[in-house]
Amino acid sequence: MDFWQADEHGDYDNEGFNFRGKIITDENGNYNLETIIPGKYLNGSQYRPSHIHLKVQADGYDELVTQIYFQGDDSISADPWASAPSATNRIIPLNAGFAGDWFGVFDVVLSGDGPPLGINKLQREYGDLSQNYPNPFSEQTKLFLVLNKDAKIDIEIFDPKGSRVQVLLSQNLKKGRYEFNWSSKNLSNGIYTAVWLSDNKLVKTIKMIKQNN
Repeated sequence: MDFWQADEHGDYDNEGFNFRGKIITDENGNYNLETIIPGKYLNGSQYRPSHIHLKVQADGYDELVTQIYFQGDDSISADPWASAPSATNRIIPLNAGFAGDWFGVFDVVLSGDGPPLGINKLQREYGDLSQNYPNPFSEQTKLFLVLNKDAKIDIEIFDPKGSRVQVLLSQNLKKGRYEFNWSSKNLSNGIYTAVWLSDNKLVKTIKMIKQNN
């Protein structure tokens, strides 16, 4: 995955190549980009909305070159690319973090004949633990588990320092759909990790953002 963007003033660095980079996803297609919100620049008489350029390549898939925009940007409506119907799913919401930062999620879907991405062998066998909702959250959030087979299930919560703060579940479950509530009322703000094991095998982890209103 190649990313490039303007700096806070709306300028591209074509000499030192700042705010340009390449990310290799993990085996499940997960990635994380930490950067600034790009500045705007004039395109004719109109400012282009803040955006990040993205090129994605994977063996067996068509190459994708696109742009990501941000919900609430007042320059989107006047921009011919950002306001096009095809850009609707590329305008992502941003949620305020706990240290003056912002979080957003952009899922990439590629077409082609390559191997399945975004799911490992254990997930195909056992099912999926979906992203918690709401996220970010203040005191309570829900987790959703789809189990493809009977199994011993453990879901544990770890704090930003990697210490286990709660065993949310540890029991045998039948194949089916489950919903769990997690209360974090007495915990500090931060990014927590839910770790899901089936039959003592690590299947998936998810990141959860706790921030008080």
